[in-house]
Amino acid sequence: MNNTTKHRCALIAAREPLIRFGIRKLLETQECLNVIAEAPSISEAASMVEKLKPDLLLLDFSTFEGGLRAIRDLTFIRPSTCTIVIVRSAENNRTSEALASGARGVIPRGSPTEILLDCVRTVLAGRCWSGEKTVPALAEGKPQFPLPPPRRRTPNGYGLTPRELDVIGTILNGCSNKDVGKQFSISERTVKHHLSNIFQKLEVSSRLELAVFALNHGFGKE
Repeated sequence: MNNTTKHRCALIAAREPLIRFGIRKLLETQECLNVIAEAPSISEAASMVEKLKPDLLLLDFSTFEGGLRAIRDLTFIRPSTCTIVIVRSAENNRTSEALASGARGVIPRGSPTEILLDCVRTVLAGRCWSGEKTVPALAEGKPQFPLPPPRRRTPNGYGLTPRELDVIGTILNGCSNKDVGKQFSISERTVKHHLSNIFQKLEVSSRLELAVFALNHGFGKE
């Protein structure tokens, strides 16, 4: 890679270990790009983006259940992190929507390795990428959606119980409902009940939204 990618740090988010391994091995062929972490879930990726502040996030949407809202939430956490979304196939409308939601690059999963590296170079140089070519940036790479205003309340200002705060902490660590149940010696049904109450109190509808909300409001910070 050229000087525009010097000392850049990357985070890889994909559900399948083999996919993460393959992307890591490819990126590690570039001397000036350092892979600092891997995330097996979108919620854990959100936590790592906030904590590690990577220059680049490669997000394999082809192995995740998720959509444009996830890109928006990740961009909200750290706008300066450049996100490249790996999709199953390149569809013009979905590509445009992803770029408008904050992604800096969109590339099909079956693309040649050199195409992926070209995409990484282009995105880190400040331009946008779609499929196999550079595309005009949307408002110089800025997401085309309104950012929600932050709520100015402490974690305890939402009426959360101590156990609910504990559950939120495990979600930020990427734990599944089963993992949470084992950690606190409760059933998965009880975990789901806690999450339902948390979602209602914080006005969120998914684990990703919960992770984003928690990170942006200081939950889990001492």
